Amino acid sequence: PARYDYGQFYASKSFFDPVKTRQILYGWSSEEDKRGGERGWQGHQTLPRSVTVDDELNALVYTPVEELQSLRKTHHSVSDLKPVGPGQVMMLEGISGLQLEIIAVFKLTNSSSFGPAGVAVRVSSDMKMMTSVVVSEVNLHGPMNDTDLPGDEYRQYALPEGSAEKYNVENCTSQCDAESECVAWTYVRAGDPKVPRCSLKNNIPHPNPNKFCVSGTKDSGITGMLSVNRSASGGDGNAGTRSGVLQLKKSDSTVTLHIYVDHSMIEALAQNGRTAITSHVYPDASAAGVALVNFGADTLTPISIDVWDVDSCWLE
Repeated sequence: PARYDYGQFYASKSFFDPVKTRQILYGWSSEEDKRGGERGWQGHQTLPRSVTVDDELNALVYTPVEELQSLRKTHHSVSDLKPVGPGQVMMLEGISGLQLEIIAVFKLTNSSSFGPAGVAVRVSSDMKMMTSVVVSEVNLHGPMNDTDLPGDEYRQYALPEGSAEKYNVENCTSQCDAESECVAWTYVRAGDPKVPRCSLKNNIPHPNPNKFCVSGTKDSGITGMLSVNRSASGGDGNAGTRSGVLQLKKSDSTVTLHIYVDHSMIEALAQNGRTAITSHVYPDASAAGVALVNFGADTLTPISIDVWDVDSCWLE
């Protein structure tokens, strides 16, 4: 199994559209705290997504339905794009709004040193307040010491009590290599529980620091991560970062971010819907700018940036 959204997305509904012969998925995105009553609303329905299969990745992908394009108003195409150096934030002059659709395409370096880099939305004029939607490439092959890949295990088994750590790591690695379903593994050191164990996984979860774990992946381990960083979002909402695995192909030479901003709600998709994250932010209303951000060590090279003001979906 794989997640169709790594953010605040649940109670999903799906139906078949016989007119355009497609499967449509949408869900509910509740507020992440109990202050909805104070704000005047308590959650939103997500935008509908069309569900298709990527045969090469053997995975489902979720793209915004084409009817959403009818909500597009003024189009802003950014010309004279300049590279964004490491640590830089580059405001897109003349582009702002609380209801936006953004499609940004960047050159992909195909090295584990790319990113985190991408687009920041709900940016204040002094650039101290922003929500960053970024992609990074990470090498998860390992063994990665003190690192957990939490969740997505299809099988766990205990290892001999008192056995050497080198043996345990080799055991997890070889067992994962031998099972076709396995793409990643985590060795859990003895602690709680007291017996060491190995977890075999059929997806590559987001890595988290954990002193009790050693983790790795079966293949080369170079994979993408899509993240929504809310540490500088401002307001009174959840400041945690949401992240999800972004499957990359060897043929990928670019990475595409597709972002919808609707006041407090942000829906971010990458690589035409291979991964999505829905989240909420509550900055000041004046924080409405858009910027390119580069938190990585390599230069970020934008290829195209298209932004549309988005109309309301409600009929008068």
